[in-house]
Amino acid sequence: MNIAVLTFDNPESACARYRILAPLRHEGVNVDWAVDSRGDSHAVNGEVLQRADVILVQRFFPLDFTEPLLEACFAGGKPVIYDTDDLLQAVPEDNPQSPLALRTLRTLTRFAPRFSAVSVSTPPLAAAFAPLNGRVEVTPNRLDPALWPTRPPEKTDGPVRILYAGTPTHMADLRALEAPLATVLDRFDPAVELILFGCSTPLFDHREDVRKVPAVDSYAAYAEAMAGLAFDIGLAPLEDTPFNRAKSHVKWMEYTACGAVGVFSDLPPYACVRHGRTGLLASTPGAWADCLETLIENPGARLRMASNAREELLAAHVHGDEPGELLSLCYELAGRSPAR
Repeated sequence: MNIAVLTFDNPESACARYRILAPLRHEGVNVDWAVDSRGDSHAVNGEVLQRADVILVQRFFPLDFTEPLLEACFAGGKPVIYDTDDLLQAVPEDNPQSPLALRTLRTLTRFAPRFSAVSVSTPPLAAAFAPLNGRVEVTPNRLDPALWPTRPPEKTDGPVRILYAGTPTHMADLRALEAPLATVLDRFDPAVELILFGCSTPLFDHREDVRKVPAVDSYAAYAEAMAGLAFDIGLAPLEDTPFNRAKSHVKWMEYTACGAVGVFSDLPPYACVRHGRTGLLASTPGAWADCLETLIENPGARLRMASNAREELLAAHVHGDEPGELLSLCYELAGRSPAR
């Protein structure tokens, strides 16, 4: 089975890892990038497309200047799947990717009915794309065990380390936690350390008791850095917006793989979290502060919830030996059977 990928994301990006490479890894499956993107220059590898059994079009690839290539793919008669894990119809205006999402939608809305199927990461995304295509499949994100060895939780020495990890596009999410985090830091100093990985706010920039870790270039480097931070509690705040409600529970998977327990916004992406058993859910600044204080003061509860979450992660959210939903869809559309 040869799968050609049309995307502007490089193979080392987060989306490529948990949407394409991990879910499609299987015996007898070759996944090749059909586009070499270097800045604004993009070269198409026709040989990769020629030998493909299935063509996977990802995220922001449908654009005005890629329409001729998409037309050629459809004319070739091979299954062509569109895949995304973002609600392009609701990207916030202050998100740096908003202009690109609008450009993509102009092409995608016209081309969507012609895809053999649309693959998305969550049920809300499936509902949003259902009017555009007759077959929309939920293919959940998977962690790659080669990057995330999912170590068991253990008690760490020194201060309780609280981590927020995210790109600068999530600054608004982090800003919502400024007040509860300041309260916790002031109350428990020096028994608590806050680490901000990849994102900060002006308030935290001026606090000397907050450790800032710069963003890294690749998802593999990100996973390695996360493991090295040896944190106890992970934070995943989300503003209550249509765009965020369609997101997946990647942060729960990542924090759990690192042996930490998480506090998450009480929104659909974290419906997988069982409050008090596999993590904690919060919806107000006061609730966030209460959750953090509970975890700081009860190390046994931290370890128990982290351990329960790890069991669920390994059982259902890490790439295993059997073909997952996305690969099964590829085999079905290509009229093929998985290698045994």
